[in-house]
Amino acid sequence: MANNTLLEKYYVYNKEKEMLAVYKMVDLAAKNDKLSDDTFAVAFEKKCVGANIDAVVFNKYGKVIIEGTTDNQEIFQLLLEASMSSYSADYNN
Repeated sequence: MANNTLLEKYYVYNKEKEMLAVYKMVDLAAKNDKLSDDTFAVAFEKKCVGANIDAVVFNKYGKVIIEGTTDNQEIFQLLLEASMSSYSADYNN
């Protein structure tokens, strides 16, 4: 039992570290106006695949800017549902 708890904490710690690294990578590219750069796209996809992270960056109009996943449709659908439920909650209050 203790082994499972330690493994879970280790997994969560490493996954958080990888997600933060991906976020920082996107943030730096955005600040340097490199999100459209092919070199960044390759590095971003490699980082996401290596870390087993699905990541998609959208602009404010919902257009995909860069993706580190092969199936962004599922992510887009989840984001759309989340935003609609948030809108609905705001509208009803």
